[in-house]
Amino acid sequence: MRLAHLFDGRDDEGRFRIDPDRPRIDDPDERERLGRFLAGGFVVVRIPGLHEDVLDPGRPRRAPMSTHTDGTWIWSAAVRYFLLTHGIAPEPAFLEHIRASGYVPHRPTDAEQRAVREFLGNR
Repeated sequence: MRLAHLFDGRDDEGRFRIDPDRPRIDDPDERERLGRFLAGGFVVVRIPGLHEDVLDPGRPRRAPMSTHTDGTWIWSAAVRYFLLTHGIAPEPAFLEHIRASGYVPHRPTDAEQRAVREFLGNR
């Protein structure tokens, strides 16, 4: 199981940050395909509420906090938000996985869902 990281660390004040040199997805068709994959993952943890947009703190809180999986990777719904809003690419290994899957997330079995919850519970 792999956890897709959205943030690249924290700034001097302890706020999450995304490196300015993080790759971007400029092609609108590619963003759409990636966005469909990210939205189509199984929701393993539903969290009401929203994160602030660390790239545009003046915006209202809009980044969702639920957690999705395809049984192999686990990601925050905020990965999709930052992709669609700012073009921020998922981390390289996760991006490769999405493309290799044909942009269609695997529907995790009950056993895979339990394994993901166990994995998250041990973090």
